[in-house]
Parts: sequence; structure tokens; C-alpha cells
Amino acid sequence: MSILNKTYTFVQLHFHWGEYDDLGSEHTVDGEAFPLEIHFVHQSKDGSLAVLGVFADIDDEYPRDSVLYPLWDEFVEIEEAGDKLRLKKRDMIVIDDFLPDDLSSFYRYIGSTTTPPCLGDVTWTIFKTPVAISAVDVALLRTWRDINGELLLNNYRPIQKTGNRTISFHS
Repeated sequence: MSILNKTYTFVQLHFHWGEYDDLGSEHTVDGEAFPLEIHFVHQSKDGSLAVLGVFADIDDEYPRDSVLYPLWDEFVEIEEAGDKLRLKKRDMIVIDDFLPDDLSSFYRYIGSTTTPPCLGDVTWTIFKTPVAISAVDVALLRTWRDINGELLLNNYRPIQKTGNRTISFHS
């Protein structure tokens, strides 16, 4: 089990969501899926990957407390598949703001990337505590379209069998 004894550099973040609020995350906790999962991809100088996974759950009590709220101005500029954007408000976007308050409870395992070609030897850290998003956030993501012009509604990899992997819980 990797203990992340290398230096990793943040390279990108991306989101996975589903058509409905009870699916979309690429990981589950006790069989429960979340409507959104955020992946923070990091790479070491030797090319190995470490990904932080953060579950997001809908909480409309304080929509401006949504972790996605600071990205709204950039999100509305995404029009078609393949659009990438560099954040204009870099000084206002802090990665820590996307992480749950409780960083002490997490799952860790060695797996693969979840998008083709599904490269192996990725150290995954999945935080147990979800962050808050609003229903409007998820509704906006569900308006994005794929390369065929179809709504991009289920861009998550189905849950994989554990196989011989060891998943450890840290608290």
C-alpha cells in the first residue's frame, strides 16, 4: 500500500455525475452513491498518480455555500464537449475550499484511473465526509453535451468489484 512518500503536483480536477441524484459517484460508501464526485489528480515526477476523491451531496439550505459556487462564472462558458477552461479567478479559487472539513476520515487503495485507458497503479484517497453542492449546480452540469450533442448525464464509471485490492479506512 502506497503511503504517498513522493512529492505530487496537482495537475487537474474533473467531475463525475449522474442523471439522477442517487447516482453519479464512482465510489460508494456502504453501497450509497452520491450525485457528484470530484477528482483531484496529482502526478509525481516519475509519472505515478495520486487522486483525491471527494463526494458531493445536495444541500440547498445555503446554496452559496456550495463548493461549486466559485466556479459558476466559468461553468456557464462551457458550451460543448472538449471545452477546457483555465480559471480566470485563480486568486479566488483555493483547492482546500473543495475539500471536506474532516480530512481525517478517508479510504485508501491502489487502483486505476476511471477513464480510458484505465491506467493502473493509482493511489486513491477517498474522503468519507461529503461536501455540499446545490441542486442548481447539478442541474447545470446536466445541461452539458457530449461530442455527439447528446446530454452528458452519466459520465461516471460503474462501481467495480474490489477483487484482490485492499481498501483501508483511516480515521
